[in-house]
Amino acid sequence: MGAGNPLNFGNTSNMRPGQGASSSVGRAQNFSTTTLQQKKDRAMASTSIGRVIRKESGSSATTSIGRVGGENKKSTSVFHDGSEARSVYDDDQADEVRDRLRYQHIRQVIKDRKASEAAAAVDNQVSKYNVGVKTGGAFKTKGRGNFSKKLKNLRRKSPASFKSLSNKDIEYFTNVVSPHAKGVKSGTGISRSVRTGMKRQLERDRRSGKISSTDSGSFKKMVDNLPH
Repeated sequence: MGAGNPLNFGNTSNMRPGQGASSSVGRAQNFSTTTLQQKKDRAMASTSIGRVIRKESGSSATTSIGRVGGENKKSTSVFHDGSEARSVYDDDQADEVRDRLRYQHIRQVIKDRKASEAAAAVDNQVSKYNVGVKTGGAFKTKGRGNFSKKLKNLRRKSPASFKSLSNKDIEYFTNVVSPHAKGVKSGTGISRSVRTGMKRQLERDRRSGKISSTDSGSFKKMVDNLPH
């Protein structure tokens, strides 16, 4: 058969020694390795570009979701539009503020109550020296309900406070009060200047020894409680 095969099928004369199926497998492996290396190069290039973009935009790393325009700091929570995420410390601070306000309110309540109790104590003390004097024509020095008897009733009701108040002391104080209580219209109070003059007289008599210091103090408080 003189004519040759134009497609040269089955002709192995062109193959180099040692070349065969193993050579084809090697080329396939080299191709796979090249493709894998190209993928790695593209991934590294993408990573480098991402770093450059972040560096140029001025944003920093975050471990959670963020939006552009957020504050340039790391965050472990979700934040939006530059506002930081609410932390548990915010609740702790709010509780601390409420506790402090509650404590201040309680202190103020206690302070007000003590002030009210002190004022009530003063009122009780003042009422103890209130003889119930009437002015003008209603002021009596004789008969039922006269001023001297009112002083004696006061001594009987509060012996611990007025035990040193003798009948002579009662007569003395009646003479001090009478001209001033009668000198005004019925139902009219005694002016402050008159009451101040009465206490000056009591102080002069205490210094002269006419009345005791205890009686002088009691009489001054009674003068303060005369009708104003």
